[in-house]
Amino acid sequence: MKRTLVATALAIVLVPVASAQQSRPTGQPGALTSQTETLQSEVLISTLPTADLTKEITVATGTIEHKSEIARGGPVAAVVRTTGCMKVTAGACKVNVDVVIYKPDGSVFQEAKSLDLPTGRGAVPLKIDANTATGLYKVVVTVRDLTARRFATVERQFGVK
Repeated sequence: MKRTLVATALAIVLVPVASAQQSRPTGQPGALTSQTETLQSEVLISTLPTADLTKEITVATGTIEHKSEIARGGPVAAVVRTTGCMKVTAGACKVNVDVVIYKPDGSVFQEAKSLDLPTGRGAVPLKIDANTATGLYKVVVTVRDLTARRFATVERQFGVK
């Protein structure tokens, strides 16, 4: 009986403390609000020419078709799109990404670290030339929403023939 009483008393004391630690004042970066959207990200492999890709990335509703298999020698880029970031007062996203492309043998083929994406969209040109090994490559993107203090990791595979 005493154990149950002690456990109940501890639960009553600890519940308000735990809930107070989880909530932050609203209006501050990282504050928990009901308006926080889910951070959603995707990575696509594009073979669009650079000018066309730039045009599609700058438009929020731009259409970029993912290519699961690409040929060596043409333009290739890893495109990152993120929605649901917490906007700063200027209305921009404070998002940065790390993009790592792995070769078929598992070693690092190419990487770009701490790229800022104020619009939530960006591209990393890939150097796929005639000497690039054929096989299945993997792109791993780590997206960080610095305002909301959250992150996501997205992966995509593509073949080089």
